[in-house]
Amino acid sequence: MSKYYHLKATKVEGAKVLLDIRTTSSDAKGITDNGGLEQWPLAFMIELNEELLEDTKGFEIDINKHPYKEKYQDLYGMKMGKKHYVEDSQADADTYEGHKVVNRFNIGGKNLLITRPQYKQFCLDAKDYFEVKSLEKDEEGYSMTFEAKDENMIYHLKEGMEWDSIAYNMWDMLAYI
Repeated sequence: MSKYYHLKATKVEGAKVLLDIRTTSSDAKGITDNGGLEQWPLAFMIELNEELLEDTKGFEIDINKHPYKEKYQDLYGMKMGKKHYVEDSQADADTYEGHKVVNRFNIGGKNLLITRPQYKQFCLDAKDYFEVKSLEKDEEGYSMTFEAKDENMIYHLKEGMEWDSIAYNMWDMLAYI
């Protein structure tokens, strides 16, 4: 999957963040407010968190000490589908913990179920974590200012960080499920 945007945190002051968002793919549909703009910073922060688990990009950060490490794993599961390792007796289940199973694997003798992403809930919950203060469009992309409702949500974000994103409007995905 190609990346749609290149992001740079141009300013981070307390809980307030200014992102420079450059469109990098003609497949990018643009940043829209269907379902609320807050889903965008939440998706961007989840992607950055996942990327930093592999590479801290030269920044002094211990991602394993993230105060919301568990919360980000749950939010990633809502966005991408949650992973569940299960016993053999549950390996063929159509649902798990009340959610539809969309994929299943056996990895090294362990059964892994992936449940359907919860797009609608993801969009609704985003407002609990972030508030978009402004979004301005220019010829190359966007400038977005947002504020974390709890500074711990951006523990892993440092001014000057850059990363690529495959974020899209999660609310629009509801039409496909």
